[in-house]
Amino acid sequence: MTRSLTSYWSNKSVLITGASSGLGWALTHALAPYKIHFCLLARREKEMQILAGQLRNSGSRFWIRACDVRNRVEVERAVKDFVQESGKLDVAWVNSGIGGETSRRKWEWDFVERM
Repeated sequence: MTRSLTSYWSNKSVLITGASSGLGWALTHALAPYKIHFCLLARREKEMQILAGQLRNSGSRFWIRACDVRNRVEVERAVKDFVQESGKLDVAWVNSGIGGETSRRKWEWDFVERM
């Protein structure tokens, strides 16, 4: 760990969506050594619990909520509850969702909203 990374990341409150797998999982692993208070959101709570268990000795803390990011009310409630507990939210790393065709020739507003 470099001094500048440690200085920047240490003791931050970081929300990560899609934390149960893929980039969200990897990002949590990468940042855990910096003693972060994580807000982990994903639909699969069990996987986030496994992740937190793997990182229990990292010095970071883990606040976990099963949440479907397509449901704005669930997301807003989760963020509000996390901030109430942690006192702040420094970084939101939003990386969950779905991908697909978004070219102007095949533009579909409903699909873009789901993304």
